[in-house]
Amino acid sequence: MCYPDGRCLPHEVALRAGSPPGHDCLHGTRCPRDASCSNGYCPAEPAPKDMVPPLFEGLIEAYPDGDGVILLYFALPQDNVTPPSEIEVEIRRATVAGGAAAAPVLITVKGLDSFRDLGLNVGTTYYYTARARDGAGLVSGFGVEVVATARAWPVVAPGVDYETQIQPVFNARCTRCHGGLGGLQLSSFANLSLGGLHGPVVVACQPEISNLAGKLGPGPPFGARMPRDGPPWLSLDEVALVRRWIADGAEQTYRPGACPP
Repeated sequence: MCYPDGRCLPHEVALRAGSPPGHDCLHGTRCPRDASCSNGYCPAEPAPKDMVPPLFEGLIEAYPDGDGVILLYFALPQDNVTPPSEIEVEIRRATVAGGAAAAPVLITVKGLDSFRDLGLNVGTTYYYTARARDGAGLVSGFGVEVVATARAWPVVAPGVDYETQIQPVFNARCTRCHGGLGGLQLSSFANLSLGGLHGPVVVACQPEISNLAGKLGPGPPFGARMPRDGPPWLSLDEVALVRRWIADGAEQTYRPGACPP
């Protein structure tokens, strides 16, 4: 029970002492030791100090994702206090095996499950590791070191065949979502040719303005990058194959001269 002078006593103690009734403490039967009631409430007890570091499995994989670009992806860290979107992931990079954990911090990200490392030297192998830091400053251990070699865009010769080279890529990574009814269907050349909700997805001979090629890259013209279950997304070689097919004229069977020189 609360009293005008700020005292707070257990209900039964106040009654035994014959004290005049006060206001029941809405917090409970009594306030914490050495605390007093204010407006019918006990002061809030301080939140317990976070003593548990975040749970972070580390980087899952690194792979080439453009001209001199390596993509890293990972699962969002978890913590008993800090929300996943507020936990920092500290990424480090080295050019010698086993050296990433001791390297300077490359970048710190929050609320992301991937990072594209740009401007790398083509042909150089890079090693990465990461750890997580929660709002209390507690850090996880470093995860395993992942490795990838930066590449240039693959050069694909003309003559890509839709049925034997493009459709298998769609079957493996795309038709789980784009193989049923409604919207863009990639289960066959005929269905692809019908386009999707945004109209045609291929502009023959022009991969740079074809939505199909754009959606497979890091800067899609609308919505999210595909496949939706990425990362990992399509490999550099698979994307280059699709782009070459479009540049060849986007026909079911390759036809030399389908596109102007």
